[in-house]
Formats: sequence, structure tokens, C-alpha cells
Amino acid sequence: MLGWGGTYIRDIGMDRKMKFLITISFVLLPCLKLLSQNIDFEKKTAIDSIVNYYAKEYSIVGLSIGIIDNGNEFTQHFGNTDLHMRYTISDSTMFHLASISKLFTATAILQLVENNQLSLEDKLVDILPDFKMNDKRYVEIRIKHLLTHSSGLKWNSKLKKSTDDTNSVSLYIHKLQKAKLNFTPGEKMSYETYSNVGYDLLGIVVARVSGQRFDNYVYKNILQPLGMYRSTYDYEIIDTKQLAVPQIVAGNSRKIKLLNNFGIDSKKNPIVSGEPLKIKSLNVYGEEYEHNPSGNLISTAKELNLWMQHHLAMYSDSTYIGILKHSTLNEMWTTQKVIPNYKTSIGLGWWIYQDEKFGTSYFHVGNNPGFCSILMLYPEKNFGITVLCNGWYAQEAVWHKITDEITKLYLDK
Repeated sequence: MLGWGGTYIRDIGMDRKMKFLITISFVLLPCLKLLSQNIDFEKKTAIDSIVNYYAKEYSIVGLSIGIIDNGNEFTQHFGNTDLHMRYTISDSTMFHLASISKLFTATAILQLVENNQLSLEDKLVDILPDFKMNDKRYVEIRIKHLLTHSSGLKWNSKLKKSTDDTNSVSLYIHKLQKAKLNFTPGEKMSYETYSNVGYDLLGIVVARVSGQRFDNYVYKNILQPLGMYRSTYDYEIIDTKQLAVPQIVAGNSRKIKLLNNFGIDSKKNPIVSGEPLKIKSLNVYGEEYEHNPSGNLISTAKELNLWMQHHLAMYSDSTYIGILKHSTLNEMWTTQKVIPNYKTSIGLGWWIYQDEKFGTSYFHVGNNPGFCSILMLYPEKNFGITVLCNGWYAQEAVWHKITDEITKLYLDK
């Protein structure tokens, strides 16, 4: 009898090689498990160190991180839902995602394309005959232009008196009748051509073509199938204990307003200088109903891990049954427009970055007064990271410093 750890193998007709393999597996498995735990602990400690440093430098109130690494998922959380420190950030804490929401809108559009209900070449006026502009070029706007921020539509359009419900959609379309395009559709694309208006219109397209409210369509066809049951566009239904509250820097100076509203800090005399900032809670959460498609989704790092895992699986396995076909995801991740002199380009909804060291990444960032966020995938490395924060003023730390250092921690092997 050959015994190990209370397990016995009968030595009848078994060759020595098989006995050796089985024996060595019993010896190594506990060691490998322990090694994995040690590695995880080391990375968690390193992430703690990274975040704690930048949290102090940027006076970050709350932050949540989701990581997918070779199929394994992790979350780490820091700080509190607001400056009063009543509730700590956890897997249950929900953050306003801002423009990361656009990935879900783009996915909805591509689902309709897959179902032959829509084409990327379709003209917007053929789907929304009530859409008009004070510019004859508007009739040339196509679905693909909206997805790639190359429509010529301006950055934002706000209603002075929004009803904040489905009735606001028709008011939103009506307001655009007075607007002009910045350039001919399809003519160019850059960070300056970015258009929230375009994605708000895409949401209206989803509703018209599917016959459902936009938020209902996304929940039924995207969130629910992925198990993202808590994700929502309506912050009022969320338990206040589980809601990250938007935080801003207190003060009314021009510099502070730029930091709170655009994430722009002064280079000559920065507000963020490693010294504690005076922070306060913002009494406005997100935007009105008509802007759900461009930036109102609320979720957790835990549920965004499901989103990232699903996309990495769709990428790596052409037979995987997902919310999109493998070929459709490849199309979304194929460069459609290039920003001259930059390493960044755009696919269908997703931004694409060519990293010389770690390969191609597909990402989207988000920001809104009181929030900033980033979601980034490295499919070739089977790695994904999400960082959510309740403070736009910490944009530089969230979009670059924290995300870059954690990514390097995992991929720089």
C-alpha cells in the first residue's frame, strides 16, 4: 500500500510512473495553493500601498477596484461612501459610471445589428424621422458616425426644464432642431469631436427599433444575462448605505471649478499638491433620464468584473455563447478611426490603445461631477481592471497613476 495524507493507493497493476505522478500531485497541490495565496497576499499588499499613497495625495474619499487575471476575479475597496465616513466601500457599493455607460449603449446597438434590425450604415433620419437640425448636413449622419464620435454633433446638449422621464426624449430631439453640426459627418475624429449627444441619440435609436424603453432593453438583454442584477440607471432605488456619494472640492474659485467640473488642475500652482483638500458632498447625482445612454449607469466593481470576464471569454473562445457574437466583438475592437499623432484610436464604442510593452488594450473612461472611472481590458493577457472613484478631482490618479501601476504589477512579469 502506498499512503499519503490518509489516502491509500492499492499497488496492483499500476506502473511506477503513474504512482509517481499521483504521489507528487498530493505533495505539490497544497504547496501550489499556499504559493497562490502568498502571491495574492503580496499583490493585495502592493495594491494597498499604491492606492493609499494616491488616496492621500489626491484626498480620495472612496475607491473600488475590480480585477480579472487569467479567469480569476478580485475586488479591493478603500475609504468611504462620503466624507462623513458613515459607510465603508465594499462589494455592494454602487458608483456612477459616467461614460463607461457608453459601452453598454454600443453593445445594445450591435445586438440590434446582429438581429438584422439595424445597420451601421443606416442614416439616423431614416430611424428617427422627427430628428432635424438647422444644418443640411445632418441627413448624412449614420449609426457608425455616432458610435465613433465622428458625427459632427457637439459635446453636450442640456434641456433647461427636463421632465427627467421618457417625456424628456421628445423635448431633447426638438431642442436639436436649432443646433448646427461642427463638421460634416465622418470627416474627422479626435478627443475634440467626442459627443455625448451622439450616444443619447443612439439610446433613442435602441428604444425606437426595439420598441422598449432604453433602460429596460439594456437590463433585459445585457445586464440580466450577465448576472449584473443590481446595476441600474436609477439611483433613487439604491439603498443609501450602498451608494457612493459624489464628492467635490469645496470652494468657488475658477481653479476649483475647473477641477470639479473637468478634472483639470493648474500646472503652475496645482490644487492637488499632496496636502489635504477640503471636500464636500455634491447634492446633485448624475444626469437626467435623456442622458442615460451617454452616462448614467450605476454599478459595482464586483458586477463590472462579470462584464470584463464575459468579454474576455467572448474574445478567447469563438464558440462561447455571449451577449454578442465573437465576430461582432472583433468588429467592435477593430479600429474605425485614428486620432492623428496619438496611439489611441476608436473602434465601435471602445477606445483602443497600443501599448508598446503590454500590447493592445480596449477601454473607456468616465467622469461626471463627483465621479471618475476607468475600465480597461488586455485580451491578449487575459487581464482586465476597473477603478471607480467618487471624485472627479482625482481623475489623474484614477485614469493613469493607480490604473497604470496596478496593471504593471500584474503584467510586468
